[in-house]
Amino acid sequence: EQCAWCLSNIAGDCAELRDFVIEAGALQPLLQNVVQPASIAVLRTAVWALSNFCRGKPQPLLETTLPALPVLARTLNQSDKDVLMHSCWALSYLSDGDDNHIDAVVNNNVCPRLAQLLSHSSAQVITPALRTIRSIVSGSDIHIQAVLDSGALTNILSLLSHSKMSIRKEACCTVSNVAAGSSDQISVLVGFPQLLAGVVTQLKYGEYEVQREAAWAVSNIITGLGGKEAI
Repeated sequence: EQCAWCLSNIAGDCAELRDFVIEAGALQPLLQNVVQPASIAVLRTAVWALSNFCRGKPQPLLETTLPALPVLARTLNQSDKDVLMHSCWALSYLSDGDDNHIDAVVNNNVCPRLAQLLSHSSAQVITPALRTIRSIVSGSDIHIQAVLDSGALTNILSLLSHSKMSIRKEACCTVSNVAAGSSDQISVLVGFPQLLAGVVTQLKYGEYEVQREAAWAVSNIITGLGGKEAI
């Protein structure tokens, strides 16, 4: 546990030290402690360290972090809040890149579980789960479809009225990204009037940062469906 703590602090300092730790071969033994932890304390610390191995700009080379993805897909099924939080943060860092990074995340079938975690009782879990989904829908139409197929929109609707401004902002941004997808995907949004009403409510009454994302969502929907005719 102390070794994982030490590695996490080194990797979390900067991208250069993170890469140094990964290149030294620390990832595989760390993953072993995630897969077969000696205790819940070891698991929590190891997953936190893993999130720091994935964190930072520029991102670590995709091929160096690929072995972590199936492990993270497994830890998403844990019930411990800290394990879930750090697992989601790791996925959010890995998905915050080009389509190849998003592909790698989506191909590990994490979208259904991420969609479920949007209804978690803790904002500490919701925030990175939503951040990951937002990153995924910033990719291609295929990535957007993976999120739509996961059933995430129902829980995103609930998040549009969350007490935390940052979560409502991320929820609006996620809808905005979906609305930048194909016409069929935009039609899914239009076919969910409660969701659209939630976005419009934030456009009218939300804080400025939330209103801005809600405005992008509405704009993308109108543009995608043909401008004035869509209105």
